[in-house]
Amino acid sequence: MGREPTVDYKTSSKEGTQHVFSYVFILRCGDTLVKTGSSEAFLSSGYYVYLGSANIKQPYLRVLRHFMRGGKKLKWHIDYLTVACDPAGALLCSGVSENTLYEILKRLDYLVPSVKGFGCSDYRGTHETHLFKFGVGVGSPYEVVNYFTSVLKKHCSEVELILG
Repeated sequence: MGREPTVDYKTSSKEGTQHVFSYVFILRCGDTLVKTGSSEAFLSSGYYVYLGSANIKQPYLRVLRHFMRGGKKLKWHIDYLTVACDPAGALLCSGVSENTLYEILKRLDYLVPSVKGFGCSDYRGTHETHLFKFGVGVGSPYEVVNYFTSVLKKHCSEVELILG
């Protein structure tokens, strides 16, 4: 599915170690309005991919938290997405920073930047968004997860699939 992106990696001193974790969170959304603390955005029906970092001692716990639908404080953009859309899966990527993962994703043929500025306040001016829409018809979440697994395995030290 699509061409493999060519990325000119600019690595930090941490990148390439097991202490750097990023993730892609895959969501299936119907036509919906997502309201965050400061803005709102309409998402048309389809699959979306949100990217983030998980640079904590147990990064899978960060990702698992995002699968929770109720009883959590809405703090991050992904929290608002998981209330409005159905989580389909997540892939935890070790050894690749959030910044590098963004560079990989923005070059994929099948991803279309979705909401300008969404989830990327740490990268104002350098990242357009951290929310992308999967731009082709997809029959199942399995197809989306399989596609991203194959892409990430080329770049990450390890890739872990997390299902909620």
